[in-house]
Amino acid sequence: MATALSLHPFLEQRLSFTAHRLVQRQAPAPADSPQRAYAGNMRTRDRHGRGLRGPLALPNPLTTRPVAVPQQPRGLAYFLLCVQDAVSEVATHCPDVIDEIDIGVDEVPDARTLWNDIGEYDAVPLAAAVEAVGEQHPRVVIYRRPLERRAADREDLHELVHETLVDQLVALTGRSVDEIDPDQGED
Repeated sequence: MATALSLHPFLEQRLSFTAHRLVQRQAPAPADSPQRAYAGNMRTRDRHGRGLRGPLALPNPLTTRPVAVPQQPRGLAYFLLCVQDAVSEVATHCPDVIDEIDIGVDEVPDARTLWNDIGEYDAVPLAAAVEAVGEQHPRVVIYRRPLERRAADREDLHELVHETLVDQLVALTGRSVDEIDPDQGED
C-alpha cells in the first residue's frame, strides 16, 4: 500500500524542511533577561484598538526595573490643568480680578441655567458668570463637557478654556479684554 508521502515527494520534502528549521532554532533566553522581556513585548498585540499592552521599553540595565512611560492626564485632570493654566495666565496680567472672583468647574450646566440661557443664545452655555449676592463673591463657573465637545483637540481645548474664562471675567468686571489678557489678540 502506498502512503501519501511516497505518492507526493513534494510533501515529503516540505515536511523535512519544516523539521530542519525547528531544530535550528536557538534556545530560549532566561526568563529574567532583557532579551526575553523584549521578545515578550514583541508578541503583544493591539487587540480591538485598545493600544499596546505592557512596557514599551527595555528595563533599566542598572536597576532591572521597567522604564516608566510618562502619561498625559486625561479627562477631568487635563481639564483642571487647562483651567489652572488659564487662571495663572490671567493672574499674571491682572491679579486683582482673580482675587475678588471665585472660579469653579462643573460638568454640565444646571437644568435651570440651561433653560434660562438657551432662549437667549440658542446654544448650550460654556460658562456662567454669577454676580455677587450678599456676602458671596462673584463666581465664574466653567462647564467641562460643552467645552470638550466644542474643542477639536487638546490644544484647542486649552485655548477655548482660556478664552471662555477671559470672556466671563470681562462680563463680571466690566473691564476690557486687553486689560485682563493683553496677549489674547496675539494668539
